[in-house]
Amino acid sequence: AGRRRAWRLAASALIVADLAIGVAYAPLFILLIATGRTRGADFTAFYTGWRIVLEGHGNQLYDAATQAAFQQRILAGETFSSGLNPFNNPPHMVLPYLPLGLLPLDTAFLAWTFIQVGLLAAIGVVLLRGVATDWTRIERVGLVAVLVAFPPLAITFFQGAFALVLLIGVACAWTAMRRGHDAWAGASLGFASIKPQGMLTLGVAAVLWRRPAALVSFAATSLLMAALATLALGPAIWGSYVSFLGTYTSSFDRLSVDPAVMWNLRGTLTLILGAGSAQVINAVSYAGLAAAVIVTAFLWRRGWPRTLGRDVAALRFALTIVVGLLLSPHLNPHDDVIAVLALALGYGALRGSTLGRVLAVGALIAPGAILLVNGIAADAPTNLPIRLPTVLLVALAAILATGLRVRRDRPTIA
Repeated sequence: AGRRRAWRLAASALIVADLAIGVAYAPLFILLIATGRTRGADFTAFYTGWRIVLEGHGNQLYDAATQAAFQQRILAGETFSSGLNPFNNPPHMVLPYLPLGLLPLDTAFLAWTFIQVGLLAAIGVVLLRGVATDWTRIERVGLVAVLVAFPPLAITFFQGAFALVLLIGVACAWTAMRRGHDAWAGASLGFASIKPQGMLTLGVAAVLWRRPAALVSFAATSLLMAALATLALGPAIWGSYVSFLGTYTSSFDRLSVDPAVMWNLRGTLTLILGAGSAQVINAVSYAGLAAAVIVTAFLWRRGWPRTLGRDVAALRFALTIVVGLLLSPHLNPHDDVIAVLALALGYGALRGSTLGRVLAVGALIAPGAILLVNGIAADAPTNLPIRLPTVLLVALAAILATGLRVRRDRPTIA
């Protein structure tokens, strides 16, 4: 009883600290807005793409010269310190957000901020009702505290990024699959595909789930969005996008790409080897991407487990997310906000075990530790050969994999 009481006191203290961190982000964000520093955020790159389309130049969306001219005009002659910060999202990420492009840049950023607040509230509901359904009150409050304190969430708001769109799409896909709503799960993953760099391993998993309704819905949703983009921007837009993407993802210290800030394999290799080894780093990174596909195929080789309850599926789903984060060749720090879902799924499956307790303590300590060592900026410098968030993601993957191995499951497919 005494040990249990001590654990609850320690957990409560960590939860209060995380909630305080989350609250502290608000005045900092207000200061950034008041001083006009949000104009240097990634949102300006998105806004640049929307303006290009709205002004009738959609077929030149991925032309660097066109983007540079529009962006310089939007910023009243100013540019980013690294030059052009390009619109780098897929064509089907344009049309839903064009209404924001009708507003002035600063007003559009505020409007998107309010939308993000709504997305964050919806994510909280999905996590509490779809993942933490049978948790105790302190566990549920702890989940909320970790979410609001997690630095990638703050970076998402500061950058005006779209990481919460990815997170809510994947979270809804999980809850739908768990409840047997396969078609809704596939549609949710299709919606999340507007952030393909965070979706690759989950897309591979969806193909292997052996749930036809989920796969058909996933494909139909993705193809519908692609078709609408093709009608609006022209068939050639996809070739332009693929060509641009090849240049963009292999870039070092240009087009606002700094691999050294990434919390994954490519970022670690860059910190160790330096940008002068770009070709080697890129080759290893793409090999890592292939490895991520192989690991995902192994995890889901027997499809979605139908007879062993949700814990086995939760651990596989969570590990699929983390493998994708660690081995993606291009992933911004704010995209790692999806790791909160992996944490929640992993803890929910391992509650009551030693692994579960380790995961809980690590999750509660992680926000403060990341802020202390790595800072809050998306491009925070470091003298370390590996970033702490990368270490934490590797540790999370190890815990999830160990949890799966300890269970020694042998799922049966009906």
